[in-house]
Amino acid sequence: MNRARGRTAGFSLIESLTALTLFLFIILAGIEIFGSARRTLVLLEEAQSDEESVAAALDRIRSDVRRAGRGLAGPDGLEAVASLEASGETLVIRCEEKTTYLAADAAAGANVLAVEDGRDFAAGRTVVIMDGTKSETALLAAAEGDALTLSAPLAGSFARAATTTVLVQRISLYMDAGRSVLRRKVDAGTGQPLLEGARSFDFSIGSPSPIVTISVRTRAGNEETHATTIHARNAALAGRH
Repeated sequence: MNRARGRTAGFSLIESLTALTLFLFIILAGIEIFGSARRTLVLLEEAQSDEESVAAALDRIRSDVRRAGRGLAGPDGLEAVASLEASGETLVIRCEEKTTYLAADAAAGANVLAVEDGRDFAAGRTVVIMDGTKSETALLAAAEGDALTLSAPLAGSFARAATTTVLVQRISLYMDAGRSVLRRKVDAGTGQPLLEGARSFDFSIGSPSPIVTISVRTRAGNEETHATTIHARNAALAGRH
């Protein structure tokens, strides 16, 4: 009696290879979609980080500009020293850092001031000496204890009871184009990074009202430009113009 040989059901080699090929295509497509989504997420995170960095930098600049002129109003209603100044491509901001008082009268022609508190005063710093009728700006040649040596003698005399001596803080904002960094420098210190990835920094000081316009271009997106307008309140009170 002949037995019929049965055939085992299953996939042929060609069918198996075809299935594996399709499965491989699906995996590769999934990996590509996942990679694309990840790249998009990274770009969005970088853009968000750039936006936050720009916002923080502009907030710092607004704070500095609003301080411009604070404590620098002379007795005649005008600034004793320029609170806002364009020095080439650098925005210079000046304000009061500290105020002290004379410990003794200062005669015209004197080049040493005796003050009540000489801490934080140093050679190379600018001071403003003012009373109820006049003001003078001087550069310090030396500061030892409570004795301040001026680089040039006083033009007028100042009485102890009516005179204040103001230590001027100078803030410089400028573009480090070689490193694509917007920097902030305080007095003779090192310019600290305020905004990395910056492409340009532009500003203008309005007249007659001290309105400062700031424009910063960054690498985010298609080199996006961020702009803000700031009213320098203290400079206006100091009678800048």
